[in-house]
Amino acid sequence: MREEGIGEPALKGDILYTGTERKGRLFIRLLLLSQGHDIVCLLTGGMPHIGAVAVQFTGEEGKSIVKAGHREGDISLSAARALSNAFDCTVTVLCGIHFDAISKNEIDDVLFLASNLVNDAIQSVSFDRKSSGHIIT
Repeated sequence: MREEGIGEPALKGDILYTGTERKGRLFIRLLLLSQGHDIVCLLTGGMPHIGAVAVQFTGEEGKSIVKAGHREGDISLSAARALSNAFDCTVTVLCGIHFDAISKNEIDDVLFLASNLVNDAIQSVSFDRKSSGHIIT
């Protein structure tokens, strides 16, 4: 879902997608920005921070860097892979999700909400990296 400029081609640095999923006290946000021919993704929830960064280059093995004591590596790499495969471009995901006293069930809910957002972004955005990252609407 685009908030502004519907039907207009995106320019470098434009917002491609914003979305929020909620369940109880949990909320996860996803923001996609075009970075020329590539995409930057911000995946957040709870207290803002950066716990992990993942990069998926087209046709290569993705990598993640995780801050000590944080567990966002898998979720950030999963999002980077899915978005890179869908849009055939390099994707960098900055991820920070923190909820105090989170339960195992709530962790599963966070993973589900994040996956829903990534899938919605893939379905909602047409990104053509060959035309300078413009959205095709």
